[in-house]
Amino acid sequence: MGRGARASDAPSARVAWGGRRLLLATLLVAGCRGDADRLASQARAEVRAELAHYNDRVAQMDSRGIAAMYTLDAEISEPGQPVTTGRDSIQSFLDSFIGFHVEENAMTSDTIVVKGTSLVQSGHFSQRVRMPDGTELRPRGSFTAEWVRERDGKWRIRRMHSVPDPVESK
Repeated sequence: MGRGARASDAPSARVAWGGRRLLLATLLVAGCRGDADRLASQARAEVRAELAHYNDRVAQMDSRGIAAMYTLDAEISEPGQPVTTGRDSIQSFLDSFIGFHVEENAMTSDTIVVKGTSLVQSGHFSQRVRMPDGTELRPRGSFTAEWVRERDGKWRIRRMHSVPDPVESK
């Protein structure tokens, strides 16, 4: 080593420092990844809890409470039916079921894919419903819900699409 040279100028010292920088960068990325995984896991848990609230409101036929769980520009759809758009329209649609009594209701989540401040939840539903004339229905099928975290911090449904299982003929 020449006069005035520092130990850190030696090739082995530069390699060692380069290795430390790589290790530091790897640890930072891993730490960020850990935070992202933790936040995604938290979002999944929060939406599972919201789905439980949704189930309770459906069982109570609480159209106002159900509609409040949707974004202002939300959509609900089902094959062969017109799309209902907007929170107020969704509440009006739900109000049209006055006289129906939900005797059993279950929505279960199969998958939740987090996409930043939104996520997509897929699962299955089943109900036992008593119609105003006393007839009992047992709809079941699958659903896909797109949830978004709004500025107030609450998760709300942007889109809910349900697909009833085919009706079995007797």
